[in-house]
Amino acid sequence: KLITVCLRSTDHVLHFANDGREGIQLVEHEQPDILFTDMWMPVIDGIDLWQHLRAQPAFARLPIVFVTGSGDDKRLAAVLADSATEVLPKPFTPAALRETIDRLTNARAPQGLAPER
Repeated sequence: KLITVCLRSTDHVLHFANDGREGIQLVEHEQPDILFTDMWMPVIDGIDLWQHLRAQPAFARLPIVFVTGSGDDKRLAAVLADSATEVLPKPFTPAALRETIDRLTNARAPQGLAPER
């Protein structure tokens, strides 16, 4: 709900899933620029969702942000070696959310060609 409130006045298109399995289907269908996921979800948790997506070449570099209050989780620590994976600790501020989105979308933007000399 906080993500919706924070991004209401932006041009971002948001999609929501009720559990990890639905999340996988949504990602495969919508092909988002960034995925925000909770660690603890019904059916498939965030780590299993991450592993499933990373095994698919189309989503191997999709920025995935774990929105969680459990940053000490050993399973989460193991996946953070992936440079396209981050944690947005709960509670977070709207500014922290927007900064995360800006940083991740800018990192994925194609680099412009260098001007000719």
